[in-house]
Amino acid sequence: MMIQVSKKPGKRRLVSLVFLSGFTVQGLAAEICSGAPGDLHDVTYSAAQTTCTSDTTIEAGPNVVVIADAWLSLFAASHVTLTGPFTIEEQARLRIAPHYSALITMNDTGIVACADEDNSGLACPVVAFPGQDAESGRDVTRGNDADGHAGFSFTKLSMAGGLLPANATNWSCVRDNVTGLTWEVKTDVAGIHFKGNTYRWGGETAQGNGFGAYYADWNSLVNGSNAEQLCGFSDWRVPTVVELQSLVSYNRLAPDPVIDTDYFPNTINTHFWSALPSAAASTNASNVDFGMGFVGALPRNLTVFVRLVRSGK
Repeated sequence: MMIQVSKKPGKRRLVSLVFLSGFTVQGLAAEICSGAPGDLHDVTYSAAQTTCTSDTTIEAGPNVVVIADAWLSLFAASHVTLTGPFTIEEQARLRIAPHYSALITMNDTGIVACADEDNSGLACPVVAFPGQDAESGRDVTRGNDADGHAGFSFTKLSMAGGLLPANATNWSCVRDNVTGLTWEVKTDVAGIHFKGNTYRWGGETAQGNGFGAYYADWNSLVNGSNAEQLCGFSDWRVPTVVELQSLVSYNRLAPDPVIDTDYFPNTINTHFWSALPSAAASTNASNVDFGMGFVGALPRNLTVFVRLVRSGK
């Protein structure tokens, strides 16, 4: 593999990258070795800075990407290991994209009825068709609609983050008590949370920065939500595919959106962006269709809906 690295536009030289595990990379700041991935986003490092210590591993493997303006972009999980040999010239820039864990407790599907070869909506079990989705999981063991359909369990939050009863008529966020995630609620009033706002893909908290087009359209939503401390929090971001799909309730059919609208009103029954680029094409990014519940990919320059999430206590 041949890549280009330069310290100034227009002045490049070819560097051979051979994947040899355990190679020590010089010219990278020590913060890259010890910092949390979220702290490493969009930072410029100089070769004059402290190099990594000999007992530090920096991993990137085949995910190393160097683009024309000399950004070295790594898709970082919990840490980064760059395998070499690899040379970074003075003032070469390194960008490491934050990676948000998809290790969350999943919700059930929301399906509570069984089917046979001719009919759906049947009481379970159906003797000739055993082991159906509706016969197991939280939909059965926690099938109480008092705080969300079937196995879902939600809590409404006020703009200040206060807990509200299920029958509250004015709320700004919803906490998913199963996954631990907190979600933005869309409104029917003009503003950054308006249900009709759409965005091209990219911008703040989008992952993988450096491969394909990134648009800043949704920055106003992310930055605005953090600035106003929506529901008492300032760490809002665009969700991963797994996080977004955890909201899908597959018992619903078009024209209704596949989500519990008692907690997520004003949801348009169509595509919502995730923070993840498509693995198949640099021109696409991943999304969840809240009209059918499917996960797919769309061209990044299409304007699509976004619902923000935050994790943690």
